[in-house]
Amino acid sequence: MRLPVERPLALAGLHDGASREVRWPRDGGRILRLRTTPWEGASALYFDFRLNDDLHVQLPPGDELLVTFFLAGHVTGQIGSAQGRALDFRVDRALLRTPNRDGGYLIHIPGACRNNFVQFRLRRALLPRWLQALGVQLPARQMAELVDRDDGRVLCNAALTPRVRDCLARIRDEPADQPAFVPLFHARATELLTCVLLDLHQLLRPARSGAEEGADDAEATVRRLRALVGEAPARAWSVDELARRVGLRTT
Repeated sequence: MRLPVERPLALAGLHDGASREVRWPRDGGRILRLRTTPWEGASALYFDFRLNDDLHVQLPPGDELLVTFFLAGHVTGQIGSAQGRALDFRVDRALLRTPNRDGGYLIHIPGACRNNFVQFRLRRALLPRWLQALGVQLPARQMAELVDRDDGRVLCNAALTPRVRDCLARIRDEPADQPAFVPLFHARATELLTCVLLDLHQLLRPARSGAEEGADDAEATVRRLRALVGEAPARAWSVDELARRVGLRTT
């Protein structure tokens, strides 16, 4: 879409109510923005900012976990306000953070370069059921942080696991300016979110060794997942059915 010049706009027009106000860059620019729902309670967003001037976004407090993956760019941010703790956005990292009830987030999107990223917004009350359906077990302390914290805590800014990196590469390689990208992004986002949840324990570990445990099983799971999602790319799945069809259910 084409940006209006010098006109404040509630970010509902860009991010479904995720922010109060945006001051559009003076010289305009273009934004490609997609939103889809891999399954109930999980939103996947794709942004491709190509601006001629800087854009500053204030995200208000919410009640969803935010998982962000940068494909390109130099976005910066603070927790709460310009005086808050810095957010470290980096390519090839998984940034998982809790809601911040004390002021949300301040995000700076620079102009004069492309800024491209994927973000998931996850309803926290449903997370334990999703993980159970996928056969993923987390320590009680980590689960409590995921479900209960609301202080803008960065829970991980971790190097990507191989299958998460591969899922992101598939999104990056798709021609985003083509109409077919819309259903393809839904399918790719479903794959990516499933792999993120399957690898959540690894992503939350303070440090990981280079050797991945169960690499062969992980690759087989991804193959089954992609074949299943590829049969109906635009389909909205339930986590339970997806887990059952891919063979992940353990109970």
